[in-house]
Amino acid sequence: MTTPSEIKEPTDTTEPKRLERTLTERFGINWKVSLTKWSTIRDTYSSSTGTISTQLRTYALAGFAIVWLFKTGDGSVASPYVLDENLLIGAMTLIVFIGLDMLQYLYKIIAWDWPRRNATEEKASPDDEDLFYVWDQINSIATILFGLKVLALIIGYVWIFRHVWAVLYP
Repeated sequence: MTTPSEIKEPTDTTEPKRLERTLTERFGINWKVSLTKWSTIRDTYSSSTGTISTQLRTYALAGFAIVWLFKTGDGSVASPYVLDENLLIGAMTLIVFIGLDMLQYLYKIIAWDWPRRNATEEKASPDDEDLFYVWDQINSIATILFGLKVLALIIGYVWIFRHVWAVLYP
C-alpha cells in the first residue's frame, strides 16, 4: 500500500488547471480536482449498494408491511381497503425514500463514470496504484441524498407509529 509520502505528484502541473478550467466552463461551477487512485475510482463506480442502504430498504419494506397490517376493510366492493391519513402519509414518505434511494445510486453511477472513462482513456488497463484527477466534492450530492433518504425513512415511521399508537392506546 502506498503511503501519502510515497505518492509522487505529476510533474506536469498544467493538467489539473486544464481539467478545472474545462469543468468550470462546461458546468459553470468552480470545480477543484485532486489525485485519486485508480482502485478508488473503479471500486466506487462498481459498488452499487452498501450494507446500510440495503438495511434501510429492508426497513422501508417493513414499513409497508406495517401499513398493510393496519389497513381497514376486506378489499371487497362493499368494503374496500382504506388507509388512515397517518398510514397514507407514512406510505407516501416511504415511496419518497425509495425514489431518493434510486436517485442516490443513479447519481453515483453517473458521477463516477466520468473519472472512470477518463482513466481508461488515459491508460487502457490502469493499475490499482495509478493516480488520476477527480473532482474533490464528487460524493457530496450522494451524501446529501443519503441524508435525505434517512430523513424520509424516519418521517415515514413517525407517521406510521402515530397511527399504531392511536390504535393500541385509543
